[in-house]
Amino acid sequence: MLRSTDRSHRDRIVEALQPRGIQAGVHYPFPIHRLAAYRDVIRPTVSLDNAERWADECFSLPLYPELTELQREHVTSALGEVSDTSQQRNAAAKRR
Repeated sequence: MLRSTDRSHRDRIVEALQPRGIQAGVHYPFPIHRLAAYRDVIRPTVSLDNAERWADECFSLPLYPELTELQREHVTSALGEVSDTSQQRNAAAKRR
């Protein structure tokens, strides 16, 4: 799992990795305490800041034992490229 600066940054990274053949994933698109299974346990008005932030910012990269060194290099190189581009867009958007 990795963390981005916010939801839009995370989504841009995940989207930019797809054309490079890298299946990044968002496993928690919303906080776990908002799942229907927890309605009887946690009041809907409860705010769990860390869980909500994690849902907005986390994503995962391919990780499995058969991942070759060349594939790892491809993933890390692509992540560096798209992260730099995404951070530049984030900074520009915040200046507007």
